[in-house]
Parts: sequence; C-alpha cells; structure tokens
Amino acid sequence: MQQLEQCKKCLNREISRSKGILCGLTHAKPTFDAVCPDYKVDQAQVKRMGRFERNVNKSEVAKVDGYKFLTIGLPAFVIGILIMIMYGTVKISSIFQLFALIAVILGALFIVFGILKLIQAYGDPKSDDSELDEIDLL
Repeated sequence: MQQLEQCKKCLNREISRSKGILCGLTHAKPTFDAVCPDYKVDQAQVKRMGRFERNVNKSEVAKVDGYKFLTIGLPAFVIGILIMIMYGTVKISSIFQLFALIAVILGALFIVFGILKLIQAYGDPKSDDSELDEIDLL
C-alpha cells in the first residue's frame, strides 16, 4: 500500500488500463520494500492530489464552509448591534435601524450555520461512534 502512495506521486509512474499504476522505468508493478531508489516527486501531482482531497473530503469542505459563515456572520452581527445602539432600538423608523435589524438577524443565522458546519467538520466529542477492533478490546 505504501508503494502505491509513492508511485502515485512519482514522475516515473506509468498508467496501464489493465494493470494500474506501474513503474515507468521497469514497466512492471513496484518491487521495492520501503523506499524506491528511483523516486522523483511530481510536484504538480502532489498539488492535484491535495486539491482533490480538500474538495472531496467532506470534513474539509465543512470546515471551510463553517469558517466562511462565521467570517460573514460575526461582522454583520456586530455592525448591526452597533448601529442599533447608536440609533436606538425602540422603533424602526430610520433606514439605518432597518439595516441594523436585518444585519443582526442575518448575522445570527450565519453564526449558527457556521457553528453547525464546524461541529459537522470536527465531530461532536460526546458522540464517538468509532468501532473498536479486536486489538482494542484486549
């Protein structure tokens, strides 16, 4: 398995429809044990694999979304509160007061969505549903 991970990121890799990833030098499956002596890192492939992992990994996507929601929600909420304090909260007669109310409501919603996304990304520490292997039970 470690061989495949190295070969995926190697400049010398060759792809065969029938055999999968092969060594481009030997045109065969890898035979090295730990480290290939001819390994040359393909930086473009490493970047592609990292981008793919970030885009496909639901946890990473949820983290990014959560931080985006918080980045929008917190300033909107604070600005709305500050405008409400400056112009008073008794009646909504001014356009600024209406803007403040909308900013506070939308900011609060974005904060809640951001927190929910981050909980989804990092998982709820109270609910650990991981299954135990036989080795863990010994």
